[in-house]
Amino acid sequence: MIRLHNSHLGILFLLMASSLLGCQTDAPSTPPSAVESPNWLAIRGNAAVDPLNCTSASQLAVPAEWMLSGLPADAEQWKPCDRLALMDKLGQRLAQEKSGRWGDRMEKLWLNGLLGVVPTDQIAQKLPEWALPAQGDTIWVNQFATTHRKIELSQTSVSAHLESPFPQRIEWKLYLSPEKVQSFTLGVRIPCWSDNLPDPDSSFRYQSKTNRKLVLDVNGQWVYPEIVDGIGYITRKWIAGDEISLSIPTSLRKVRSETQSDQFALQYGPIVFTPQQTGQINGWASDTRFFLNDSSWTVMVPQSDFQAIPLNQLPNTSPWMPILQN
Repeated sequence: MIRLHNSHLGILFLLMASSLLGCQTDAPSTPPSAVESPNWLAIRGNAAVDPLNCTSASQLAVPAEWMLSGLPADAEQWKPCDRLALMDKLGQRLAQEKSGRWGDRMEKLWLNGLLGVVPTDQIAQKLPEWALPAQGDTIWVNQFATTHRKIELSQTSVSAHLESPFPQRIEWKLYLSPEKVQSFTLGVRIPCWSDNLPDPDSSFRYQSKTNRKLVLDVNGQWVYPEIVDGIGYITRKWIAGDEISLSIPTSLRKVRSETQSDQFALQYGPIVFTPQQTGQINGWASDTRFFLNDSSWTVMVPQSDFQAIPLNQLPNTSPWMPILQN
């Protein structure tokens, strides 16, 4: 389990894919469809074709509602290779289907689904492909991370360096250096939570909408790309030294259940917070104001001992309690 300390937040949030949620079930003889329903992230694996060489076939299924309600008892049985394989396949689906929602799911699991341990060197090895997937003549910016990747496109090679101070600020800068002046496409994932949708799958919605607009620019000039299925596309001739940046104004927000009107959660960007004490879950007035303390990275209520921390900071033995009630 990775425990975050304030002095290392910026670094450790980039490596917090130390584990993912999941359950272990009997593997089918042949892999069925990759997605069973909109509310499930279901990726089926087969040992014979598993790039991470898992010792046995596995069925990987992650219901999105677990992000806000808890974990199954057998989740600890997941192997590190299963978790890495799931992240790989989510990134592949983004590139194959050109849908930013796969990146949203990947991000939500990455930042909130800590359980078990995956060596950080394995995470560091995978991070470039997760953050900057590529296919054909398109490079996607998929995750808020600091990483570097050399990408081979059909007409040229591109050196891509991504920098992000996440979570202190939800933004990134991308520096592109193609070997020659070349036209290709950059696909920028626009997170669902930046457009008043806290999660691509769950029945939770923001209590109130925000009019804050993200800022995307190329070499200091604002751009307004067409956004298709959560991805903004920029096609142009790129030269060495081109700089692209994305900034998303973000604040702590209440997330309400559409099916249980008295239930809510606290979310900052993709990060879900949970109270540290079970006795602080119930009895909240609907107009209670919660504040995020940037220095301690905790959520507080004035004149109260309430404290909530990011889900990823909970010890493995602690119950998940992100759901609050009025």
